[in-house]
Amino acid sequence: MLNILLVDDDPDLRFALCGLLRGEGHVVEMAADGEAAAAFLDASPFHLVVSDVQLPKLNGMTLLHRIRRDFPSTEVLLMTGHGSVGDAVTAMKDGAVDYLIKPVGIDRLVRLVNRIDERRRLRDEHELESVRTIAGESGVG
Repeated sequence: MLNILLVDDDPDLRFALCGLLRGEGHVVEMAADGEAAAAFLDASPFHLVVSDVQLPKLNGMTLLHRIRRDFPSTEVLLMTGHGSVGDAVTAMKDGAVDYLIKPVGIDRLVRLVNRIDERRRLRDEHELESVRTIAGESGVG
């Protein structure tokens, strides 16, 4: 289960994707613009931010850069209705996990989110095992 922040200024899409992701078992908060998303991020941690690129008040690329700087363990998945290959390459180089063109393919989105969830779960298990190994070696326990 992931804690997801979904950011899109289109309320129909925002609510539809929220319902889809909650149906997959994730906890989802929603924001309609970049400033609201930034406030959510400052208030609580998220595993994943799914954000439109074209947002009022603070665009998705600026939000991506802020997340990479301030919340490096938070994954970012960007979506846009006006993308190009160059935009996607830039977003990925800047740290986005993927870049989806709207209309977003539901199956692809679910696969991506599930893959992010699995990767996070495996990383958490690995970190826990490392702590156990270190604690066992040091006699702590």
